[in-house]
Amino acid sequence: MLFFLIGPFAFFSNLRFAATYNPIEDISLKFSLTIKDKDPQYVSPRTYEFDLYQTDSPVSIKEMSEEQFNRLNYNEQPETKFFEQQQVQVVQMKSSSEYAWQASDDYKKLFQKFMTRAANQKLSNTLEMNATLSFVFKR
Repeated sequence: MLFFLIGPFAFFSNLRFAATYNPIEDISLKFSLTIKDKDPQYVSPRTYEFDLYQTDSPVSIKEMSEEQFNRLNYNEQPETKFFEQQQVQVVQMKSSSEYAWQASDDYKKLFQKFMTRAANQKLSNTLEMNATLSFVFKR
C-alpha cells in the first residue's frame, strides 16, 4: 500500500535520478479575448473572439545564467528549489504579433464598443469576458 502512495510521487518527481534535461526547442504564443454579449435585446448571447497577439517563434531561447537563477531565488522557491540552473531556460518572445488582426473596420469598432461598455458600470454586467493566453512548447 505504501508503494501506491509514494511510488507515483517518486516516479514523477524531478528528484528522480532518471530525470533528464528536456530543453525547449521552439514555442508559440497566442493571446485572445472572448466576449459574450448578453445584452437583453438578443434572444441568446452572442460570442465574439478577438485574437490580439500571436507568434509562432521566439526571438531567443537560452539557458538561464547562474547569476539570474540566484537573483530570482529559484533555488529557494518551492516550485523550483530542486532545479539545477542548467534546467531553466529563458525565452524571449517578439514584442509585436506576427499576424495582423483579420478584422474589418466594423469588427474593430465592435471591439471598441465592447471596451466602452465594459468600462461603464451600468452596462458591464451585460458582457462576459475571458482572456486566454496559450503556450505551445516543442521539446
